[in-house]
Amino acid sequence: MIYLICSSAIINFEKRELGFIYKIGYCGEDSKKARINIYLTENPTMQVLYLIPGGTEQDERNLHYHFRNFKKPYGREWFTYSPEILNFFQSLIVLIHNL
Repeated sequence: MIYLICSSAIINFEKRELGFIYKIGYCGEDSKKARINIYLTENPTMQVLYLIPGGTEQDERNLHYHFRNFKKPYGREWFTYSPEILNFFQSLIVLIHNL
């Protein structure tokens, strides 16, 4: 399963600006609940935006590469706000519902 989560963060330390960052991740279907609970425990501002069933770790790596221009120094799986990322996940939901 591939997921997209959103979290608040300081996006500019010098100006003390808050914003949102996004994490593209992978987890097995059986570990989904535990994974999400860990994120919520460590970051109460986190919100799950999309869960895409059937995704693989390779799919996750491909997405990280595809959206690499939006990566931020928050860790290797975190990205800045991008309509491209949100539109991509929204299009997957539409595709899945139309199958």
